[in-house]
Formats: sequence, structure tokens, C-alpha cells
Amino acid sequence: MPLREKGMVVVTDDAMGFTPHFSTVTAEGASPRAYALVLHGILGAGGNWRTVARRVAAQRPEWGLVLVDLREHGRSRRAPPPHSVAAAAEDLDAVVGALPGPASVRAVIGHSFGGKVALAFRSRAGQILDQTWVMDASPSAREEDVAPPASVERVLELLESMPARFSHRDEFVSEVKRQGFSEMLGAWLAMNLVPAGGGVELALDLGAIRSLLSDHMARDAWPEAEDEGAPGELHFVVGERSDALSAGDRERLASLARAMPGRAFVHRVDAGHWLHVEALDDVVALLSSSLFGP
Repeated sequence: MPLREKGMVVVTDDAMGFTPHFSTVTAEGASPRAYALVLHGILGAGGNWRTVARRVAAQRPEWGLVLVDLREHGRSRRAPPPHSVAAAAEDLDAVVGALPGPASVRAVIGHSFGGKVALAFRSRAGQILDQTWVMDASPSAREEDVAPPASVERVLELLESMPARFSHRDEFVSEVKRQGFSEMLGAWLAMNLVPAGGGVELALDLGAIRSLLSDHMARDAWPEAEDEGAPGELHFVVGERSDALSAGDRERLASLARAMPGRAFVHRVDAGHWLHVEALDDVVALLSSSLFGP
């Protein structure tokens, strides 16, 4: 089924509030009756999940998939501090309010850093959500980031050492490779490039990114995950070859599913942390078959 994608960016002053950039993916000619917010990981952008969104929308044309650039990522620039998981979740209120048409947000899907944002949004969203999906993200507080890429600290050091502006995207990717990182990482980071002065620049406030990462690592999201009063179903999708969740995390998720049958679910896919790339077909099939009929 043909698809269409529309983008929207609203950057306003502090008095008016802040709305992250987002784009909606829908089947061509379809009028969605429900929306699912899709949230990326640290140093990523909404477009990381575009292929998944397009394929789910093709199979479930009654749904619109909303690819959000979380604060200080992609085209969501100049967000007011503090830069935290809670603030990123609060930003989503403005996205919900800016979506067109009578359809409402009924699901949120968050990967990695976006998983904790999804849990925080679930806690503040009232009863609007039917489903929350946490994609290979641990609710636990951690002393260090165990998930790719490389290590986030090394990548931040790389970005801090690079020129502020490049003539084009390929020059940026080549510089990442020259510094000893993979072309795949360079292409992934390049999703945060924006036009500037006849070239491109990285639309990342690295100080803000460090604040977001620090808050994410320190945040214990288990109380949000285990809140029996939170709305809708809770789905955890775990990459079997990923290090993002410890053995203890996995045992606790299994206990949660047993404690809340019919409301909490754990799905396992044969993939590492990048399950939306490594297990694309499985992730699309899981979402397409499990999203509620609005």
C-alpha cells in the first residue's frame, strides 16, 4: 500500500512552550483512527524507525505512526532545560496536541533511551493509552551504559572533537570513519545533521545530551513499569543477543508478566540492541499483529 509522510516542526519561545519536531507516517489515502508515538534512543532521531513505521502503516492503515525527534535530537532544537527523561516525556504532551484530525494517541513505542521516556509518558498520560511498548530498554538505574553504539561516552568524545560544520553529509560520515568508527555509526549519527550555511551541521547540544544520558542512567523506572494503576497494556520487547537488559532485569520482567496476566507481556526476538534493524520482519509482525483495533 502506498504511504505518505508529513513533517511538522514547531519551535516557540518559553512563554508559548516547546513542541518537538515530528513526522507522521500513514498509508496513502488512509485517515488514521489512532496514532502511535515512536521514540528513538540517545543520539538518534525519529527517522531511525521510519522503515518500521512505513511497514506497520501499510499493514495497519487505521494507524498513523508518529516519528518524534526527542528534545535536543534531530530537528528538536533549543528545548528549555532541565534536560531529563521527565522533560522529554512532558514534551510529548505538545505533540499529542499538535496532531491533526479527530484521531487520538493510543500507543507509545520507545527504544533504548526512548523506552524510559515511554514509561514516563505512560505515567502522565492518564487513560489515553491502550498500549506502551518498551523496545530493548532496561527500567533499571545503571552506573554505565551497556548498550551500543560503541560506548556513548566514546561517541560523545568523538563528536566534541569534530568540526562544527561540514560541506555535506558524506564528509561527516567519512570523518567518523577516519576516527576509527564504522560507516554504519556515521550514517546513524548523520540523521542529526541539518542544513547550515551552505553545508550541514550536527543539531546536537552535546552538553544537553550528556544531561539526558546522565538522568537516563540514574533513573529507576521500575516503579512506573510495575504500577498496576497505569493505563493499558505494557509490552517489553527484548533482543535475545542484546546486553541492554541484565539477567536480573529479564527475571524481573518475567515476574511482572506473571503478576499482571493480560496486561504485561514480554516478547523475545533473535537480535541485538538494534532489533528494529536486525529483526525488522519480526518487529513489524509483532507490532502489526498486536496493536489494538481503534
